[in-house]
Amino acid sequence: FHSGIGKPCHGASLKEVHPCNPSPTEDAPPICREPKQDCMLGQWSEWTACPVSCGGGNHERSRHILHPAANLGKPCSDVLMQTTPCAVAPCGEQACVDCLWGPWSDWGACTKC
Repeated sequence: FHSGIGKPCHGASLKEVHPCNPSPTEDAPPICREPKQDCMLGQWSEWTACPVSCGGGNHERSRHILHPAANLGKPCSDVLMQTTPCAVAPCGEQACVDCLWGPWSDWGACTKC
């Protein structure tokens, strides 16, 4: 029933609540005796390969929740996926490449004396 009115709540879900600070003559409910468990995240995966060679794409990496928070522990608040840009050069244009010098050739014959 809805609080104080005496009418049924249709379509609502019910939740049982236990106080975790019982009086000296009461035992704490079992859930209150369990230790807190903070959220625990796994390690980051390796960055993915860039899906494109030009025009802009994204590397991605992710991680999973190893243990969700329980018993009023700290919830998961960090991100589970990260992205970073890759292959940002426009397509159809040659990307600038620094010149590389090759080895010297042998001396040639004199053309003028």
